Amino acid sequence: MQKIKSLMLKSALAASLVSLAAFSARATVAARGKLPIHQSRQHNRPESFPSPFAMRSMASSSAWLGQFPSESVREWHVHDSSFYYDLLAPHCSRMDVWDTEYLQILPDAASIVEWYRGSGLRPFLDALPSDAARDRFTAEYTEGIRELYPPRSDGRILFPFLRRFVIAYKTHAITPLT
Repeated sequence: MQKIKSLMLKSALAASLVSLAAFSARATVAARGKLPIHQSRQHNRPESFPSPFAMRSMASSSAWLGQFPSESVREWHVHDSSFYYDLLAPHCSRMDVWDTEYLQILPDAASIVEWYRGSGLRPFLDALPSDAARDRFTAEYTEGIRELYPPRSDGRILFPFLRRFVIAYKTHAITPLT
């Protein structure tokens, strides 16, 4: 689970960096180097990946609405592939971009919640005013996840995950346009 959390943190960092306008001005790949990026793509497809939408829906329910700041919770955002291509293409000589969907086989609903605790769920939990509120939100979210992802015949849960990969390569020095 620690390796999963580490990968999720790297994904969140990469997505955050790429989304920043300042990064676009400094995006460089060292000569003969590679810039690998991977990021979750769950957040744009509620019909296939309902878990991120469940936390948003719950946070906007009448039971929770007053618990969050009026400026709302800063949520995860991922652009389409062309954004990352356009951002990085001037700084590299070759690029690979692809999306893939795979299944995580997890022991229970609490494992899905733990998966999100270090990424998509974090802004919601950080916005809550107390540990008691965070515990209650997590418990209610876990119940919702249990309904969305029923256990299979062996008791485990199939958790579909969509991920984008980008690898920017530079085979020689490229002078940035000014």
